[in-house]
Amino acid sequence: MYIAHKVKYTYYSRIFQVALYIAIPLLIMTLFFGKDVNEAKRALPLPFGLTFQASDLAKLTLIIYLARILTKKQGDLHDFRSLFLPSCCLS
Repeated sequence: MYIAHKVKYTYYSRIFQVALYIAIPLLIMTLFFGKDVNEAKRALPLPFGLTFQASDLAKLTLIIYLARILTKKQGDLHDFRSLFLPSCCLS
């Protein structure tokens, strides 16, 4: 935990930007190749009987990626619509 605290936050921002592009295909793979648990495909099977839940990676990645976007657009946020629409469309 101490080491994670010492790493500069911009480093995490870059890592999770890439992780977003990894999480999306993993979620799609889970849909087709996931292990059935209670009639739902929830995890990808891994060797040695292990499983990986891509949704957990996607949740963490989405939270940090959205925090990155909000930080970049911090000065331009006047209302909720300005987050999603380009500035030319807000008149």
